Amino acid sequence: MSLTFQAQPDRRLLAAAVRHVSRSRIMLVRWVGGVVTAVGVVTFPLLSGDVFLSVVDVVLGLFLAVGCPVIAVRRAVGVSERLVARPLTYTFTETGFTTMSDLATTNWSWAAVTGIDELRDQILIRVNKSQFVPIPTAGLSPEQLSDLRTILHNRGATPAAELPAASSSGIRPATP
Repeated sequence: MSLTFQAQPDRRLLAAAVRHVSRSRIMLVRWVGGVVTAVGVVTFPLLSGDVFLSVVDVVLGLFLAVGCPVIAVRRAVGVSERLVARPLTYTFTETGFTTMSDLATTNWSWAAVTGIDELRDQILIRVNKSQFVPIPTAGLSPEQLSDLRTILHNRGATPAAELPAASSSGIRPATP
């Protein structure tokens, strides 16, 4: 069985994918930011003469907890967007899958796949802990989505029954 379709990933889908793949690192940075903020708040009354240090701790902690994750996701999306924010043709076969745009063609063997994650309106094919290939699914017909899940299931990536149903969220659909 093979399946070919064209879709165009967009910035919101890519940002959601980056946040999903990086969630443990983002949580760690936010936790450290919370600790630094707490240290600044707790030491404020103890350092009655030196408010500056407490304020620096609070500002640094808030930056780590809120600013760093946002900046990291935006940078990752910005770096990737040039390559994937254009119409891509996806082809899934028995031996692997291919993504093709006007800039590049990439062939992936099923042996390279380490996992599959399905998010709202996209499937992420993981090729290592932090690298993935986003597959927009919002514009796929129910038959195409079922075929894609079957192909992924047959490759041993994940049982099709475990993938949640895709839902529409107003995100641009796949290009016909």
